[in-house]
Amino acid sequence: MKLSVLAERIGGRLIGDGDVDIQAAASLEEAGAGQLSYVAMHTYREKALTTKAAAILVVSEIEGCPAAQVVCEDPYLGFARAMLELHPPARYPARISDKAEIVDADIGEGSRVFPFAYIGQHVKIGRRCVIFPHVFIADNVTIGDDCLIYSNVSIREKTQIGNRVILQDGCRIGTDGYGFARESDGHHVKIPQVGRVVIEDDVEIGANCCIDRATFAETRIGHGTKFDNLVQVGHNVRIGHDCLLVAQVGIAGSAKIGNNVTLAGQSGVSGHLSIGDGATIGGKSGVTRDVPPDEVYTGYPAMPHRVWSRIQKAIMRIVKEDEESER
Repeated sequence: MKLSVLAERIGGRLIGDGDVDIQAAASLEEAGAGQLSYVAMHTYREKALTTKAAAILVVSEIEGCPAAQVVCEDPYLGFARAMLELHPPARYPARISDKAEIVDADIGEGSRVFPFAYIGQHVKIGRRCVIFPHVFIADNVTIGDDCLIYSNVSIREKTQIGNRVILQDGCRIGTDGYGFARESDGHHVKIPQVGRVVIEDDVEIGANCCIDRATFAETRIGHGTKFDNLVQVGHNVRIGHDCLLVAQVGIAGSAKIGNNVTLAGQSGVSGHLSIGDGATIGGKSGVTRDVPPDEVYTGYPAMPHRVWSRIQKAIMRIVKEDEESER
């Protein structure tokens, strides 16, 4: 589309030729003719002077930049919006394949069910959903409108899924929680997991994530929350809205995660703990106690980042002193 049209749609202020045709998006280093890029951080402004992109998104005008510029309050957010304009989601014509096995389901208008999907009894699927091949949907599942359920996803019984939810390939939603009681002879007795999983609107679950059903009530994922790949959520966990869980995060049973929380890659949360709204847990950190709202915790056991940073500096100082004493 014309750059002037794109700038208007993302709410930016155009500087330069608005008639240039933008065909795709690319990184600042790789972008060429007909492509759009962005400068989100000040350290990249120097590279903008030599870019071959047709246009870039910036927070303020860069003097000497050869490309047309679109000034945005947040270039990264503007770039995300531009990407949606330039690369809209694929559209699938409504059709229910006769090679899918559907026991008893109410499927909304405009939905697509590909071959080799299985849908159980008393299932309700909303409008304009896409169910890809080899999806398993168990009995008494409810799915809202405009959902994308990619291949090899399994959705177990009684799961409730909201609108505009994306489940990437290989997700396991509503699998049994990890609950066992020990006999006196050491034998483990399985505790039936009879609860459910509730996923609210606008949630995206990355590939090969596992979300366990609750023992009694529900495991709940709040609206707008986004999972990376390989995230494990234990039974009875409650995650608030608009959280970010990066790859290989693990949350043990009955933990409560607030709203707008970020759990960085490979961080872990012990069971029955609470993490307050707006908190951030650093990568590979292990949370073993409650975290207050708006705090940044890192390390193992996780502690306020300022404390962890001082400890690391003290350790390095001790090491340096030992090395000097050995000379």
